[in-house]
Amino acid sequence: MTRKLAHPWWQRERDQVVEIGLTPETLDYIKKINFIDGPLVGAQVQSTWPCLQVEASSTNTDLTLPISGTIVAKNEQVLNQWQPKITHQTWLYQIKPQV
Repeated sequence: MTRKLAHPWWQRERDQVVEIGLTPETLDYIKKINFIDGPLVGAQVQSTWPCLQVEASSTNTDLTLPISGTIVAKNEQVLNQWQPKITHQTWLYQIKPQV
């Protein structure tokens, strides 16, 4: 399982903040997502901490975020929602990286 999701994130930088979302390969592997739970806005996160829980039809897994920093925004339309509509273009979090 860990090997299949070794690199589950895409990321893009926007105004000193990094937006992150799940890659098409990750979404294909996970299949239908039932629920995603993770850190709140303002939380300090480390890239080595498994802090995002994904419940899906095919599997349940914890994911580590790709960067360390402070959560400055989360996508309320998909996080903590039942059966969210997520595509490979959907951002989940905006993180201000640690300096």
